[in-house]
Amino acid sequence: DLGLPELAITALLRAREYDPSLVETPYLLGTSYRLAGRTGEAQRELAAALKANPLHPRARIELAQLLSDQGDVDAAEAQI
Repeated sequence: DLGLPELAITALLRAREYDPSLVETPYLLGTSYRLAGRTGEAQRELAAALKANPLHPRARIELAQLLSDQGDVDAAEAQI
């Protein structure tokens, strides 16, 4: 929310290190990586969030945004 995705990434990686069972961490990392322009890592984390919770309320939208930003409109539409 502060527009500082790199700071969020550092904190979220530390949170995952302390408690890997936190199910929101991959989603939040994916969002932060996307905002930081680190698309490969963002896609990996968002896929992990969806694997852990296929009905995650926002992960599919974030993944769709990422895919759309990369120009893959068909894959983005498939997520929505």
